[in-house]
Amino acid sequence: MIQLGITSAMCELPQARRLMCWAHVIRKSREHRKLVLDKEIWCAIEKDIVNLQLVFNDHLFGSAARMMIMKWTADKDLHAFRKYFEDQWLLSLPFWYEGSANLSPSTNNGLESLNASTNTPFAIQIEFTDDLAVRAYQWLQKLDRTKVLHLGAASYVVSSSEQKMGTSLWVQYYHIDFSRLTPPLFCSCKYGLKEYSSIHLLGLLMMWDYRRIPQPLGIRRGKSRPKKVKLALTKD
Repeated sequence: MIQLGITSAMCELPQARRLMCWAHVIRKSREHRKLVLDKEIWCAIEKDIVNLQLVFNDHLFGSAARMMIMKWTADKDLHAFRKYFEDQWLLSLPFWYEGSANLSPSTNNGLESLNASTNTPFAIQIEFTDDLAVRAYQWLQKLDRTKVLHLGAASYVVSSSEQKMGTSLWVQYYHIDFSRLTPPLFCSCKYGLKEYSSIHLLGLLMMWDYRRIPQPLGIRRGKSRPKKVKLALTKD
């Protein structure tokens, strides 16, 4: 009944987007993996789907989805799975990629787990570790600073670690419009799109001396006693 109500409401709001949980999308796709007999081919298909989910722009999603379907169409053995995925997750329910709703969660797993915890006598407390600055500094050490492309007053492009083409060519080919991104700090990675702090943002702030570089921490002593322990009462 809830699903029918949402479908009816969408008919009254044509500009609204019916977002889909990414975890449910990949789970349902894996349930149809029996349509692909070759295990290695399925691994390549799943990798294509995961890469498509990381798209942060509507225009890029449409282009990438068309190229992916053309790739699958070349293999006749993928006809059944291609038809299922295209009908279900590209035509009927396409809003499951990162850029379909910026600053919103990709899945509803957190909401479902919270609902489960509130139904229990004692809710579970979650602890977070503050190691983001350390990981950002480690990322900065591996970054080739000469390849950081300055597009405008506050827009920069950093090449991927698995770069397939030049940064300038990538921006020119896909016509990325960065003016819609939320100021003052916004990253198009899968973490930055969801309003989490990004190691790329912190790393660039450290490079520009706007943020202090974290001091290296010493190795903590383990819980067990040292291997070589001197006797408490000894005489030379």
